[in-house]
Amino acid sequence: MLTIKKINTLKPRVRVRKLGAIFHEAYSGVVYDESYLKECLDLLISQELVTAKDKNDMQPVIAYPILVDNKEYRMTCISMGNPHCVLFCDDIDSLELSKIGPLFENNEIFPDKVNTEFVKVINKETLKMRVWERGSGETLACGTGASAAVVAAVLNQFCEKGKDITVQLVGGNLTICYTNNTVYMTGNCIVSFEGIVTL
Repeated sequence: MLTIKKINTLKPRVRVRKLGAIFHEAYSGVVYDESYLKECLDLLISQELVTAKDKNDMQPVIAYPILVDNKEYRMTCISMGNPHCVLFCDDIDSLELSKIGPLFENNEIFPDKVNTEFVKVINKETLKMRVWERGSGETLACGTGASAAVVAAVLNQFCEKGKDITVQLVGGNLTICYTNNTVYMTGNCIVSFEGIVTL
C-alpha cells in the first residue's frame, strides 16, 4: 500500500526584510520508491527543495498518479515544513472543494493528513490556486501552499526556476520565487482588523 511516512521536517523560517515584503524560506522534499512514499530532507548536497534523495536514491514525487473519488489525478508532493499535495487542473473555479478537499486530506496514503492545492496554470508567470488546508477547510490564502504550488510548477516544467511567479488566490496575490536553495514569498502587509480587549 502507498503510504506517506513522516520522518523529519525542518521548520520553515520567516523573515521580514522590508515593509510590505515577507520572505519565506524552507528546505525539504518528498520522495518515493516502488513500495511507499516518505518525506526526507536534503540540505547539503543538491540544495534543492524537492529533489531530495536518500541513501537508496529515491526520486521525488512528481506527477504521481492518485485515484480519488474514481478520478485519477497527478500529484506532486512538496514539504514546506508542512505537507502539500499539489494538483494541476484545467478548471478550479467549478471544483466542489468542500467535497473533494476532505477526500485528499483524509486519504489513507497521508496518515498525518495533507494540505491540497488545486492549481491552474495561466501562463509561465501566473498560477491560479485554491487550497484545502488540513484541519481548516478551504481558506482564502496559504503562503506555504502558494510556495509549494510554484515549486511543483517548476518541477513539472510549467514555470521557470528563478523567476517571479504570481499566484492568484481568493484572498489576493502573492509573488513566489523558487531559486536553487530557497523559496521567497512576497506579499502585501495590510491591517486585517483592529479591536480593543478589556482585561
